Formats: sequence, C-alpha cells, structure tokens
Amino acid sequence: MFLFEMAKQREMYWGIKAIFPHMNQSIIGQSSVDTGNYYKARGYFFKLVFLRPLTESDIERNNEISRWMNENYVVRLYALLNSYKIVSGLSSVDESIDGSKEVKLLIRLQNVFAHTSGKYNPEDERQRDLFKDIVAHFKLNEDESNEIRLDIDKVLDPLHEGCLRYVEGKFKK
Repeated sequence: MFLFEMAKQREMYWGIKAIFPHMNQSIIGQSSVDTGNYYKARGYFFKLVFLRPLTESDIERNNEISRWMNENYVVRLYALLNSYKIVSGLSSVDESIDGSKEVKLLIRLQNVFAHTSGKYNPEDERQRDLFKDIVAHFKLNEDESNEIRLDIDKVLDPLHEGCLRYVEGKFKK
C-alpha cells in the first residue's frame, strides 16, 4: 500500500509539473509551448496556449509557481514517509539501508520548506551546508544560485528513487 502511495504521489506531481514546468527566458514572445521531453517521456503531452505572447514577467511568475510545487513535493514526500512511520527525523534514519543519504537530504529539505519562508538563506549555516550537500550528492554544477536546487530530473526524481530504495530496504529488515 505504501509503495502505491509513493508512486501515486509521483504521478500526480509529474502531471501537475507538465502544465507548470520551469520555463526558460528563451520563450519570451511565444504564444504556445509544448510539454517538455521529460514529461512526454512519462506520458504527458500538452500544448500550453497563451492568450498573448509570453513576457519576462509571465515566465518569472510561472517559475515561482513551479518552484513552489517542487518545494511542496518535498514536504509531501516527507509527510508520507512520516505518516507511515518510516522516518520521524534525522536520528530515525537507519544509515545501513541503501537510500539513507537521500532520506536525510529529504528531511533537511522539508525542514527548510515547511519551517521557514522557504527562501534560501545563505547566512544560515545549516541551509548553506544543505545547499552544498545537494550540489555534491547529485553532482550538480555549483552556480551562484540564490535557491537550493530542486531540478526535477537531477534532484527530485533521484531523491524519490533513494527514498524508495530506503523504504524497500526498511521493509526487508
């Protein structure tokens, strides 16, 4: 049942993100956008048609919504693990189980998104360490971003996969 819930949550997330993907500035002036290849590969084929050509402001607003959905996904995934008593905090993670690193990153991420404004604060040592750990663990290019990276293909899906491995390992024990 639990693994079904994890899969269902991921499916819902992909479907929503296919409609509100991160948009690049290169589409300013366009009046329609096809669903990205990432979502097409998962069975989501949409053509987003806008009533007027996209502006920089439209893209910024869309990307804020997209970012909020990514943060919400992290909080919901943690809530699911917590509700089934898979984890209750960092100290509850069994480090001998494959996927424990991703579960620990998930817990730390949800602490930022559920217990702060959600905005990355480089002055906060724990957030700064989390930022660095995300970049290192998921082998991301270290950029001058003012946000903790939540790329769906490079961070969120691998994070989900790690949590899934952890759950499967925990059930085997």
